[in-house]
Amino acid sequence: MSRRTSSKPWHNDAAGSSFSDPSAPTIIAAQTRKSTPILKKPSVASETSPLIPTVYLDVGQQRLLFVSLFFGIQAYKISEAVGSTIGSEAFLLKYLIIDAMFVWVLPIFRIPWLTFSNWVSFLQFILLIIFNIFLSTSSFSLSLLILAIWKSLFETEVSFSGSKVHQQDQVYDAKSHLLGKYTVNILPESTALLNPGLASYCVDSGASNLPISIPVRLNATDPIFVQLARIDFETLEETTYNFTRKELKSFKSSSPPANLIDEFEGLIEGIAGSGGSGSGAGSGAGSGSGSGGSGPGSGSGSTSRSTASLSYLSLPVSKPGLYRLKQVTDASNLDVRLYRSDVLVVSCPKAYIIGSEASDVSPDRCIGDVDTPKLVVDGVPPLRVKYSRSVKGRESLFSVQSLQPDHFTSPLLSGGATGSRFVWSKGDSLDWVQAKTVEVDLDTTLSTTGQWVYDIDEVEDAFGNIINYSALLQSGKNSALLSSKGLSYGFAVHPRPQIRFQGCDSVNPVKLPKGHQVQLPVSLIADANDGPFEATFDYSPLQDESNEYNNETSVFSHKFNSLGERLVISEPGIYSLREISGKYCSGDVIEPSSCLVFVPPEPTVEIKFDDIEDKCAGPTGVRADISLTGNPPFSLSYRVIKDGRIISTKTHDISKSREQLMFNPSEEGNYVYEFFSLSDDLYKGRPLQGDHFKKSQSIHVLAGASFAEKSIHTRRCCSGDSLKLKVDLNGIPPLKLNYEIVSGNSRKEQFSVSDINDMSYEIETPALTQGGRYTISLVSVQDSRGCVTPLNEADIVVEVRRQRPAAAFLPIDGSTKVKTLEGRSIGLPLRLSGKAPWTVSYKHIDEASGIEQDYVVNVGNANGDAIHTNQKGKYLITGVSDAYCPGDVSVESNTIDISWINKPSLSVVSTPSLSKVADNLMSRKNVCELEEDVFEISLEGKLSNWRVITGICYAKSHGILTDI
Repeated sequence: MSRRTSSKPWHNDAAGSSFSDPSAPTIIAAQTRKSTPILKKPSVASETSPLIPTVYLDVGQQRLLFVSLFFGIQAYKISEAVGSTIGSEAFLLKYLIIDAMFVWVLPIFRIPWLTFSNWVSFLQFILLIIFNIFLSTSSFSLSLLILAIWKSLFETEVSFSGSKVHQQDQVYDAKSHLLGKYTVNILPESTALLNPGLASYCVDSGASNLPISIPVRLNATDPIFVQLARIDFETLEETTYNFTRKELKSFKSSSPPANLIDEFEGLIEGIAGSGGSGSGAGSGAGSGSGSGGSGPGSGSGSTSRSTASLSYLSLPVSKPGLYRLKQVTDASNLDVRLYRSDVLVVSCPKAYIIGSEASDVSPDRCIGDVDTPKLVVDGVPPLRVKYSRSVKGRESLFSVQSLQPDHFTSPLLSGGATGSRFVWSKGDSLDWVQAKTVEVDLDTTLSTTGQWVYDIDEVEDAFGNIINYSALLQSGKNSALLSSKGLSYGFAVHPRPQIRFQGCDSVNPVKLPKGHQVQLPVSLIADANDGPFEATFDYSPLQDESNEYNNETSVFSHKFNSLGERLVISEPGIYSLREISGKYCSGDVIEPSSCLVFVPPEPTVEIKFDDIEDKCAGPTGVRADISLTGNPPFSLSYRVIKDGRIISTKTHDISKSREQLMFNPSEEGNYVYEFFSLSDDLYKGRPLQGDHFKKSQSIHVLAGASFAEKSIHTRRCCSGDSLKLKVDLNGIPPLKLNYEIVSGNSRKEQFSVSDINDMSYEIETPALTQGGRYTISLVSVQDSRGCVTPLNEADIVVEVRRQRPAAAFLPIDGSTKVKTLEGRSIGLPLRLSGKAPWTVSYKHIDEASGIEQDYVVNVGNANGDAIHTNQKGKYLITGVSDAYCPGDVSVESNTIDISWINKPSLSVVSTPSLSKVADNLMSRKNVCELEEDVFEISLEGKLSNWRVITGICYAKSHGILTDI
């Protein structure tokens, strides 16, 4: 069943009119529940209704299906009896089971005209057994059976007059011409029955008020006048409607109406005995009145009459009320006998939803609110209504049963009616049949955000009249009904916004620099589509100097157009959140809800300068002790001025309140160290002025030395090599440099170099013959004044390789002399030792021409790499070096020879009968025809399989090639 969506209107355009009673459904007569007749006991309906509901397969189709199945079984049975080779016992047993199953299952489906009593079913089974025995006998012949049937139906005889007649048509009583014979045809009784199908009906009580049709079944009559009476439910006043012959012609039909159910045929036949009324004008037996009259099942044998005498009328009615046939007159101006049957035509049930009072103002709600819509149902109680509620696309179905007003009484509640038809007694109240209005409160706490939609799906009254709004919507019919408002009711539930301060409270205040603005860290938790949001703040200012609280409080509001928007302030104080509201909902203020904003003091610095003294050279630099106040981290900018010229300007970052800076100039001169700017986390570029922020000093530089390559602290070399290291010097020349070389962990050698006049010097170590680690350290340096400066520079570590790399050829198949096919590429495998990568030098000597050629190749693997070549000759490794050291070449394995494998050759063994004509061309002496002749050839080569192609040339013909 398709569902309605929230695109249906929820409200009227005018406020206050959207939840009025919608216009009622239009034609609803087809929306009946035929399987539950009015005031009929539920057991009767369940026993007489077909097992397969007629909405899926009507009664006629069910009959056709089972009759076709029966004859199909019999046809297959006959075909198997004719052509099968199975024994008669197996045949009988097989179809005994099949026939028994069919006869037993058939009554379960309760198909009208095919539902038999137990005795009839048993008789059918016996007949089928006899038929099976007949088919299983060996004397059975299908052709004889067909011939017998053909003769009985179509065999004719020639009469005295010469014409052909059927013998069975000429059967007569031999004495009839003496006794006389007169046939009297007794016609069936003329009767009329209102609502033979026991259906329930309802009409639209709204503006459309379209009529519905109530069927009347006529038996053996053609009426010219019908009078229908209507009893008003409220006033019990009777109104009659007269239908003349002209009108009845358009109402008449030879077939039953679509809503007439076949299963009630047998039930209707038994009503006349207890409910006949009026005068019986028919000619047959069985007429009478009151409860003692005989029904149509007696006298003329109406149970076996032909359905050809039945006809139907469809009488239109358009108002609720109790309807009964008052008079039916046939063409002979005789009153037709009327069955007592009253029809209750009620107002069709309807339902709609009245929204809560908030729906008149806005279709939006807030989470946590309570919505109070009302479900209004109108119809004959007790009522049932089905509705659905969709929340964020997730649908839930609900059904409300037994809706009725308080203190409501009705025969339908107690089951007091005893008959299957309702017959009203004059004077009895019909108030219980009138439509009543029942309201159901649908109070709901809105706990989920999203779109909420209520849809009325179906409503049903006590008589089984059903209005299925979902089916009507799917079919597209009854647009007037679906356009009425109130079938759907919906609204959108929005989340409530939340607001708080993020990372700001009384412990973690916001710092506002003096003369600046700052953003309050407001965190807004909401749906962006629900904006803009308006927040209300309480503000308590602080005194400017002491940051003390002030008792004055003011209130202000700010509108946030987006979730990421911040509130910019320029005044210190305490800001407290009071409330938050969005476009739809008011929100919640969560903690922390207060934020302290204060103006921190500007940063300050105090600097104390101390000279760095050397007993030999005097002042060599300055030490600055720095003390800071403010908001770290700090940035302190300074410059160094030498001889009146700025030589460097730097900014030093400080993360704590105290710091110490060292100034050690490397050159002589008059220096000024000046601090000129201070910044902290809030205040930037505060100037520093005054003599207490600078220091003047005259420097005589101490001698010093350091290795030039400061980033490389480890060197590598081979055993026996020496190493050169460049040293940078400073001081007054000539200088003297002292350094030492430590071998391993204990052996130490001291070296000294004097009379160094340049500021750069290269020291050369002695040959490092022992493998392992050497450490070269600068010990001290002495200037021309005799001042010795101990050095604390980083050492140089030298890793000395104990073994040199080596290279050699690996034998191929155990030999250094290799033969291969001419022109084929061959790999000369290498064996290497050392540290990758290697550089291998080798020489190629062509012994035939005496040409020598040198090559260099880079190799990355110690084993597995090879030198590839396709030239013969001698290959000699001349040199090798790895990543650090030159290496040695093994004399025993540094050479490999490559030569070609000899090509195969062929020659012809000379004989007196062969003579050479040219190269590879021989002449043979003549031989006689058809005689064999041979000659010998000599083959030389290494291979064992030979292929020799020869040719025979004839003097007067073409040659012949032969492959041997």
